[in-house]
Amino acid sequence: MTATFEQIAQANADAFTARTEKSGRTVRLLGSLVLAAGVILSLSGAGTWAFVQSSLAGENITVAEDAARFAGEPVDGPLTAYYE
Repeated sequence: MTATFEQIAQANADAFTARTEKSGRTVRLLGSLVLAAGVILSLSGAGTWAFVQSSLAGENITVAEDAARFAGEPVDGPLTAYYE
């Protein structure tokens, strides 16, 4: 018995739909994981910035007078520490 064109077309469409649904779930899962990682890394960066700022501010250091930027200002964050 030979399959008709319509039967072959329907079988191909069913196979494509199954692959598309599985691919869609994979993309959604991957997107959720990337979003969660981004949130975690952003919060970690903010926490590190705050820790460095409070640690440097407690040391009462000032930026050298001949620095390109922030001359004479207190070192109270990563940017002023870089120029120190």
